[in-house]
Amino acid sequence: MIKKIISGGQVGVEQAALDVAINLDIRHGGWIPKWRREEDESVIEKYHLEEMPHSNYSRVTEQNVLDSDGTLIISQGDLAASSALNRRLAERHKRPWLYVDLNRTATFQASQTIQEWILSHRIRMLNITGAKEGIGLNIYRMASDILETVFQLLLINAAMYDPLSLVALVDDETENTATESEEFSDIPKNIDQAADILLSRLSFKEKSKIANMEKKKLARLTSSLQVYIKNEFRLWEDDEEIMRTYRPDPGEDPDDHASLVIVRELWKKLQKSNKVLKVVK
Repeated sequence: MIKKIISGGQVGVEQAALDVAINLDIRHGGWIPKWRREEDESVIEKYHLEEMPHSNYSRVTEQNVLDSDGTLIISQGDLAASSALNRRLAERHKRPWLYVDLNRTATFQASQTIQEWILSHRIRMLNITGAKEGIGLNIYRMASDILETVFQLLLINAAMYDPLSLVALVDDETENTATESEEFSDIPKNIDQAADILLSRLSFKEKSKIANMEKKKLARLTSSLQVYIKNEFRLWEDDEEIMRTYRPDPGEDPDDHASLVIVRELWKKLQKSNKVLKVVK
C-alpha cells in the first residue's frame, strides 16, 4: 500500500495528487524551488512542501524522483516540459515510471493500469506529476477521480490477500463502545437482522473489503470476525434462536455456525444493494 505521495504542488495533476492524499489521510509532501514560496506561500504550508536552497527546477524535480520508489505521470499526448523531465530523471536513476495518456486511456482503465503498476513494482513512496490545469480540460478533476479509484482498488486488493485484516478495523472502532454499556438493545432475532446491524456499523472501507471478496473465501474472514459477532450478538453459548428461521442455499452447510452464516448474509446484501462497493474487473 502507498505510504506517501510526493509531488511538487503545481496547479493541475500535482495538486490533485496532494489533495487526494489529504482526503485519504496519506502522508504527503515534496520539494519545491526556492522561488516558489514568493509565488504562493499558502500552497507550501497546505501540502507540507519543502524548499530546496536553490532555484534550479531540474534539481528539485530530481530530488522528488530520488525520494520515491516510482514516478507516475498523468497528461495528454506527447510528453513535454516537466513531465518529460520527470521521465528522463526516472530513467537516469533507474526508477520505474508510468505515463498515463488521457487521450488514449479511459478513466477506469487508467486506474486499473496504475494499480497494477504500483503492485508489480511494490511502490510505497509514489511521485506524481503531469499536466498543469489548462483551458478546455479539467485535468485536476480527472486526475483526482483516477487517483481516488486507484487507492480504492489497492485497498480492495489488500483485503483479498489479507482478509483477516477486517477484524483489526472493527476492533479499533468498537473496543471502547463495549465498555460504555454492558447491554446492547439491538440483539438480532434472526440472521437477516444481524446482517442489517452489521451493515449499519461497518465503514465504507470495511464494506468494500467484504463486497469484493469471493464467496468461498468468506470462511477465512469469519475466523477473525466471529469473535466480534459472537460478543455483539451474544452467540457464545447457543445460536439456536437466531438460526431458527435460517434456510441455507444449495451447497451451504446447514451446520455452519451463525457467525459464518451472518457474514454470508451480509455479503449477499452487499452484492444486491451496494453496487457502488463492487469494482468491475
